[in-house]
Amino acid sequence: MDGWNKLNIIGFITAVLAVNNVLGFTTFLSNPYYMWMGLCFILLIILYKGWWSINNSILFVIIAAILSTWANNPPGYFRSWERLISFILVAGLLSPLIVNDFLKQVRDIAFKWVLVFSQPIVLVSLIAYFLGISMAENPEAPFSGITNHSMLLAPIASFTLLIAVSQLFSSIVNTIKTKIYYSILLVVSGLIILLTGSRTALIAALGATVFMIYKINRDSLMKFIGVILLSVILSAASYPLWASYMDTMTKKNEAAKASGSMTSSRDSKWEARLIEFNSNPLFGVGYAAVLPGLGDEFDVTTGQVEPGSSWLALLSMLGLMGFVPLIALVIKDFIFLFKNEVDLQRSSMLGALLFFFIVHMTAEGYIFGAGGYLFFMFWLLLGVIDNHRRDIMMQINTYTDQRS
Repeated sequence: MDGWNKLNIIGFITAVLAVNNVLGFTTFLSNPYYMWMGLCFILLIILYKGWWSINNSILFVIIAAILSTWANNPPGYFRSWERLISFILVAGLLSPLIVNDFLKQVRDIAFKWVLVFSQPIVLVSLIAYFLGISMAENPEAPFSGITNHSMLLAPIASFTLLIAVSQLFSSIVNTIKTKIYYSILLVVSGLIILLTGSRTALIAALGATVFMIYKINRDSLMKFIGVILLSVILSAASYPLWASYMDTMTKKNEAAKASGSMTSSRDSKWEARLIEFNSNPLFGVGYAAVLPGLGDEFDVTTGQVEPGSSWLALLSMLGLMGFVPLIALVIKDFIFLFKNEVDLQRSSMLGALLFFFIVHMTAEGYIFGAGGYLFFMFWLLLGVIDNHRRDIMMQINTYTDQRS
């Protein structure tokens, strides 16, 4: 493959396809999406003639998925083998399953553009709110702005919230116009999260923001405490201005209290996942499959499953064979980002995003949904973190060589 421009275009189109599938006014692309991801993954391996490496953790996850599905032979309507092939092709392009210079650049470019596209989605969605527009597929669903589901808009707003915080702490952002823009983005992102009523996204976003602020100010504990206190004071003082945006979240909390559990919408699913895990702790029940008869709803026609938790889905579907290597990779990545002092702004941003997913995925089950936007973002994030680690190691090695 000749030149970097082609890789930039591939990364850009990859981001466009992912974002297209969350918008409420565009045509959802299913087969073209999978075909593009798979074709790019295969071509970027074949056409590259230099070094390459394999991530053993993700390789073990795939091996576990194959063994689990073969051993359990789930009912055909789950389409486990078809979904597993889609997973390998899409996660192969996005994650660090295979790494070479072509794949590295495509992942970085796709990641950059997805975050760029997130900003107008959030800003326009607030305008849509004031115009009474919500493009949710279900008219009775919570506010979704210009996306097709509130549970997609909330994470997207969480991403832009973290972008705004990161940029406001950046020494590069020094013009008044830029600071005003990111301040507006910060406020709008927070309001959008409240409007969607997503409690998990709110908790994950707040935790990720605290992580980022601490990471950036880890050498000055007093500054970290000062920023947190100032944020709390400003939030409390402005409460009358944003309290009305919490109506959906308040109703969810009241319904949960009435049912006797704050996690009432997830309890039955979590219980089903644990039963499935206990039935076969080593291999699980099969990729993208559940055990029928546990009272957990799934679509028999499409085989689509809503597991209620990504981490429990990983545990129940692939057992310890798949759970341990991926959890080990995530923990390793998080520790690296927490400790790393080189390129502090990028490390803090990537660490905050990973923190968000760790928390958010406890109550949302998209880890194996290869056609979904949040699946795209999680596995792409792992790929970009791997790129970041390699870039830093290269900088350190270059510096060491120059000094020796």
